[in-house]
Amino acid sequence: MHQRLLICGIVLLLGGCGSVQLQRSTIRQARTLSDLQYQQVLDNLAMFSCNADALAWHLKIRGGLVQVTSQGVAGIAAQVLGAAELVPSAEASQAVVGQWDVDPTVEAGELKALQLAYQMALAPGHPTIVNNIYKQICETAVTQHVVPSREVTFNMLDNFMLWASPEKQNEIGVLKLHLKHVYDRIAELASRPTVQLHEIQPQQGSVSNVTEIEFLKQQAIGLLSSVCDLTYIPVYIERRPERNVAVIEQAQDKVEALYELVKPAAENGEPNPFLTQWVQHGCKRDIPPCVCYLGRYKGCQGDCYAWVPDSQQAVLRDFLLIVLRLAPGEKQDISVPGRGAAFSPGLVGVR
Repeated sequence: MHQRLLICGIVLLLGGCGSVQLQRSTIRQARTLSDLQYQQVLDNLAMFSCNADALAWHLKIRGGLVQVTSQGVAGIAAQVLGAAELVPSAEASQAVVGQWDVDPTVEAGELKALQLAYQMALAPGHPTIVNNIYKQICETAVTQHVVPSREVTFNMLDNFMLWASPEKQNEIGVLKLHLKHVYDRIAELASRPTVQLHEIQPQQGSVSNVTEIEFLKQQAIGLLSSVCDLTYIPVYIERRPERNVAVIEQAQDKVEALYELVKPAAENGEPNPFLTQWVQHGCKRDIPPCVCYLGRYKGCQGDCYAWVPDSQQAVLRDFLLIVLRLAPGEKQDISVPGRGAAFSPGLVGVR
């Protein structure tokens, strides 16, 4: 009787408790995801507070694994010495394995964008950093065939004029006039409620609306290439037979994320929170008594710390989302026939 109860107990332990342990372990590991993301950002902020020219680092979390393995052994041994007796024996063990599948950021473009983001967080609104971010936006737009919205483009050109020579300012002024006509025409064509079949396949000798929009996109990319700091002449007129949709969308996200850091106002008309001093940093003695998230970096002159006040937790969250967009996961191999340049961000058009 005792042996049966023992064996039944082992079965219940390995069966019922195993599923409960798996559930609890999965929840516990899932809870660490946000902590890992926050800690990466805060440790980078602490590093850049020590050295503004540091190289950012970031681990992309691609997936995770939670595994619970239960094992039990039950047996009965006969004891023949002395009085005959049956001796039950039982062993039970449970192993819990939790891991994350990570991918380090190694691409130079992503590391450069991350560096600009962290520099902006520690020195919000610094003119040189703002100008470098706009340069990165321009380079991304031209090399990835992404057309920024009207707001992004003209704010970028206005910033470039502040740093340009008188001759270059005249060139940018003429460029703005050309781009104004391009964006006006694109907005007119894109505002039409529907695109008729005959507009996609026009009659011989006529030009469809879709074809004209694609031509205007290419023209916008060509005009922007004249103000970007590129060491080569991009082949923006050539139409690629196939374009990776995932790469285009990631380039659009990158342009939009970088612009979030420098745009004059937020969506609700309030001042851009990223242009305010939302990060605090210093030595260990400067840390407030109660801090939710704290970053640490061991520098040459000692430990550096970075933290965010409770009133700025929403800004930290939004900054984390920007970092994730600047260093996205592995690009998906999705290639479909496409034409010309894409729009980003917020400019509705026909691809």
